[in-house]
Amino acid sequence: MNIHFDNKEAFEELKRVSVLSIKIGSWMYGTNDEESDSDILYIYVPSYEEMNSMASSHHQFQYKEDGVDHIFVDIYNFLK
Repeated sequence: MNIHFDNKEAFEELKRVSVLSIKIGSWMYGTNDEESDSDILYIYVPSYEEMNSMASSHHQFQYKEDGVDHIFVDIYNFLK
């Protein structure tokens, strides 16, 4: 399940701390066409505070911008 957010500053910070970004979905499989949206998966290393928070989550975060879905997952959940 993706948790949608619209905070531009949080979006930019998650992009900044990401260690990898890759196009996924139809673009990854080569099945995209002119009507396809873009999906980009970002893998980030969570902060010390996030790792030790009582409010841990197994969900991904999603930010939509100009037909692009930016999906963020921390490296530990990605590896699970």
